[in-house]
Amino acid sequence: MEGRLCGTKQMYRRVRPSELEKDEPVYIFGTGTVGMLSLEAMRLLGREPAGFIVSRRDTTWKDIDGIAISEMSECGEDEKRSTVLIALLPEKQAGIKKLLSDAGYERIVLLQGSQAGA
Repeated sequence: MEGRLCGTKQMYRRVRPSELEKDEPVYIFGTGTVGMLSLEAMRLLGREPAGFIVSRRDTTWKDIDGIAISEMSECGEDEKRSTVLIALLPEKQAGIKKLLSDAGYERIVLLQGSQAGA
């Protein structure tokens, strides 16, 4: 786990600072392994996500470690205007980027550091 966390922290650090403004809420898309590693990396770097977003709730969990989990269909305009960090394996990011974009999300950031929203 330590090696994966270190790798995720390095990927998170490669996200351009302008993509994750310090005072702006950041949501993590994904609650799997990469999402949990992203949460830990954000915390190690002094950030706390505003929440988690998932495309479909596969569980009855309402939160992770006190941070709310919202299904995309439950999110309002505030979430759609906030930065969403896609915390998934690289091969799954393009599909989720399109799904978020089509749903009206404006600021989409890929974990490896390239901005997907325009």
